[in-house]
Amino acid sequence: MNKEPLSQQELQGMAGKPVFCPEMKSFGIIKCETIGQWAGIPFLVGVWHNEGVAVDFEYNIEERKLQCYRI
Repeated sequence: MNKEPLSQQELQGMAGKPVFCPEMKSFGIIKCETIGQWAGIPFLVGVWHNEGVAVDFEYNIEERKLQCYRI
């Protein structure tokens, strides 16, 4: 895993690639739409696990101020 978090620009070019997000304690995939109101905005898509329960999430990385690292 890289020691420096990915920049917004780097995340925009990583659609479909895996990352690690320490704030979520989760691995996920980067999603970045090419059209529509969310075009160019990277999202972290993943599953959060806690005490036997799994919850899907899709978070705007910049809006939530998440740090993502290339793995």
